[in-house]
Amino acid sequence: MLVRDWKRAPWGLLFALALMVFVQAPSLDARLYDDDYAQLAAARGVDEPTLAARSPLDLYRFFPGDAPTGRALMRHGAVPWWFEPSTQMSFFRPLSSALMVLDARVFVDHTSLYHLHSMLWCAAMLVAFWALACRVTPRSAELAVCLFAASRYSVWFGAVWWCNRHLVVSATFACVALWALARWRLEAWRPGRWLAPLSIILALLGGESGIQILAYVGAFELFASRRYRSLAMVGAGGALYLVARMALGYGTHGESIYCDPLHEPSRWLSLIASRAPGHVAAVVGGGVPAWPMGVLLLAIGGHAIMTKAIPARTLAWLSVGSLACFAVAVTSPADVLGLASVGALLASAAVAQHAWTLARDSSKKWPVRASMASGLVAIVGAQGAVSAVLSSRMIAQRASDQRGAEELLLRARIDRDKTRVVVVTGYDFQWAALGAMRAMRPDLSVRAWHSIGDSPAETTEVLRIDETTLEVGCTGANCALVRFDWFRGAENPLHIGDTIAMDGLTITVREVAALGPSRVRVSFASPNEVASTCFLALGRDGLQPIQLPE
Repeated sequence: MLVRDWKRAPWGLLFALALMVFVQAPSLDARLYDDDYAQLAAARGVDEPTLAARSPLDLYRFFPGDAPTGRALMRHGAVPWWFEPSTQMSFFRPLSSALMVLDARVFVDHTSLYHLHSMLWCAAMLVAFWALACRVTPRSAELAVCLFAASRYSVWFGAVWWCNRHLVVSATFACVALWALARWRLEAWRPGRWLAPLSIILALLGGESGIQILAYVGAFELFASRRYRSLAMVGAGGALYLVARMALGYGTHGESIYCDPLHEPSRWLSLIASRAPGHVAAVVGGGVPAWPMGVLLLAIGGHAIMTKAIPARTLAWLSVGSLACFAVAVTSPADVLGLASVGALLASAAVAQHAWTLARDSSKKWPVRASMASGLVAIVGAQGAVSAVLSSRMIAQRASDQRGAEELLLRARIDRDKTRVVVVTGYDFQWAALGAMRAMRPDLSVRAWHSIGDSPAETTEVLRIDETTLEVGCTGANCALVRFDWFRGAENPLHIGDTIAMDGLTITVREVAALGPSRVRVSFASPNEVASTCFLALGRDGLQPIQLPE
């Protein structure tokens, strides 16, 4: 029972919760950012052209992968002009979408309450993780939950960025599922028979990262409970989820950050080789060099297994499950390693607890062993302290960046009679700007927002060809107005002469550098279209209007 677990490690949990509040506190002063604005408009039921989805419970369907919809998004500037129309970025996260709708309807414009809601989910995840630690590694539960609270990869990104709460929601139910599974299999706790599968389903409804729970369940059934028939059920459940997700039109392809194994299997395998080692080192090191930590963990962990201080099957399922999670986690950026860190930190804390016992009991008889154990204890302590400080600083910096991005848009000088904005140079907000302006500046009637490029103003020249045509070019060595590595990649380059039609204007590529287009021609449909457009450039004073050259 959870009440019994509370009696085992109350102070560890309380300290971990306090540590989480310390790390997450700057989130309360953050703002919304990037795709948050488009999702906010959709959650409120506003006709928002920056999302492919129209359902408020499907807020993570950004780009569906069909060219007509992609071109429709490009027309308004909902995606940048260099967007590949067939790009797909659609995520199955109905539970997380529902929670965002709840925020938008209840808290309205009080975004600090959005982040407070996310912090409450972080607290729930810590409680679920602690209950799991008390069940599978009871001697080191206090240390494990404190390391988890300090880890950059467990909680920090899910609170400061509203749309990334789905990571914490999935991880919370994943920890509950493992706790219930352990009690069901090892203690014949009957409610676990329905609580574990229900929690797995909720983890999957929270977001795709929830599929990592199947790696832990499979490893647990293989090494801990040794119910080999259940492995087939785990595999069948995972396959059914993936097939249903694809059949419903979810998945990713055509962009550089995410990788869908079903759409791009060869790329996924290459990412395992390129990304996974760095992910493992980041979680194991936690802000300190990973290799001494890894060497000492293997040495002390081997001693713990040989002396039976820690059950071998416990370390086996935690380690194998965590490693399998890393193979899945390479499909996303490194900041989504929360579930992968669950097993890694539980195992690390158990070994560190054993090291503490060795250092305490064998300092005179076995000085070499005691020195190694003391070294591991010191590194783990440094890891927790460094991780907490770095995480807090990163959150504070991220909150400051989000406030700065919002202030940049709020201070943009746009005439109320203008219906289109064209940012000529030095602006990289890209596809979220239109949604942000519609959410923050309802006094304006902006129906389209186009960014020509994000190159610095001092290396960009603007020429007037005639009354309806501009030419914008980047003048530095190897300079590019925009880069190919987002929304396109090497397989979908833009060539000289390519023309992209948008709402009232077209962009034609005139020159291409190694990194991307370096000169383009912007042609408006008529002088009236030029007159209805506000031209901006990013300078020291923010987004300011510019006069076009004669």
